Amino acid sequence: MSRKQRKAVDALLRKGSSGFAPQPVEEMRKKFTALMGLFPIPDARTREIQIANRPAVLVESNGENRPGTILYFHGGSFSLGSPQTAMGLTASLVTRTGFRAISLDYRLPLSTRFRRQSRIALPRTAPCWKTEWTQP
Repeated sequence: MSRKQRKAVDALLRKGSSGFAPQPVEEMRKKFTALMGLFPIPDARTREIQIANRPAVLVESNGENRPGTILYFHGGSFSLGSPQTAMGLTASLVTRTGFRAISLDYRLPLSTRFRRQSRIALPRTAPCWKTEWTQP
């Protein structure tokens, strides 16, 4: 992409949408789920688990797994995404690398204030990782 093209894209993004209207998070979640549902999901085994009192999904190859685990944080921030909406990418990582993956569900309830969210998912999970997770 040329500098001129980058400047044009930057200007377009900074301008924003002229018809933007806020939407309820529930509606945004439905649309995000529908969008992510368009991506193919490779064949892999999944199992719901818990880590540090948070729901998560263990994703494993149908073949032999290599030693090691990918800790995958789905997209969609703290409000839209989930391990299920990111399953296409998570399962692709598993089938391509041979490592299993754990996709942590860190989506928070609508009642949670945004200013606190960045301090909730990883700090509460990471210290418990070695003590709570055992090989299945």
